[in-house]
Amino acid sequence: MNENVSNDKLKISLFKIKLQDDEDTVEEFKTSLLSSVLLVPVEITDKTDEYNLVLLNNPDGDSFFQAYTDEEAYELWLDKDKYQTVYFSFDEYANFLLNNEEVTGLVLNPFSENVSLNRDYVHEVYISDKISIETMEETPKDLADDFSKILKDLKDVNKAFLLKMTKHGIEGYLLVVDVSKVSKKNRKNIFEKIGKRAIKDIEKLNLEITDTDDEDVKPIIKDLSPFYKR
Repeated sequence: MNENVSNDKLKISLFKIKLQDDEDTVEEFKTSLLSSVLLVPVEITDKTDEYNLVLLNNPDGDSFFQAYTDEEAYELWLDKDKYQTVYFSFDEYANFLLNNEEVTGLVLNPFSENVSLNRDYVHEVYISDKISIETMEETPKDLADDFSKILKDLKDVNKAFLLKMTKHGIEGYLLVVDVSKVSKKNRKNIFEKIGKRAIKDIEKLNLEITDTDDEDVKPIIKDLSPFYKR
C-alpha cells in the first residue's frame, strides 16, 4: 500500500527549513506538508483492524507523534522492526493529533532532519487550506445597506445573500447573488462590476462573490431569506 510514496517536495522542504526559515521557505514547507502522505509506525492490538500510533518522547518527557517521508527515513530508526506501518495524509494525521490533547506535537523524520511541529503549528497548517461557510443570525445592517445600494444599480441581480466565510484561517464574507437570467460565462462581468463598486469593502471585509448556482452554497441558502431582493 502506497509503496511508491516518496514526498520528494516535502523532503526538500525539510532540508531547506533546517537551513533557513524565511517566509518563502516556510510557505513552501506548509504547501508540501499539506499534500504529503506520511509513513506512520503503529502497534497492532488484539482487536481486528485496530492499532495504536507509536509515540516518541523528548528528554523533557513530552510525547510526539512521529511520521516519515519515506521508507529510507524510517529505516534509520533502531526500533523499526517492532512495528508495522501505515500511510496517512497530513490531514488525517493532523486530526489524530488535534484530538489527542496529551500529545505535544508531531516530529517528522526524527532520526534524520528531525523537524518538530507543535500542536499550534499543526493546527495553523491544517486550517490554512480549509474554507468554511455559515449563515449569520442577522446580516449586519450597515453591510446590507451598502450592498443593497450597489446591487440596486445592477438590473441583472434578482436577490442577494451574505454569508460568513473563513478561508485559510481568516474570517470574511461571501456575497451570493442571484443572476439566473445571465449566462454563466457572463456572470463574471457582474461580479467585476460589484467588485469595482465595493473594492474598499472587499479589502476590508475579505469579501468574495459567487452566485446562487454554486453547489457549495445552495444547501446553505435554501431556507435563508435574502437581505436584498429586487
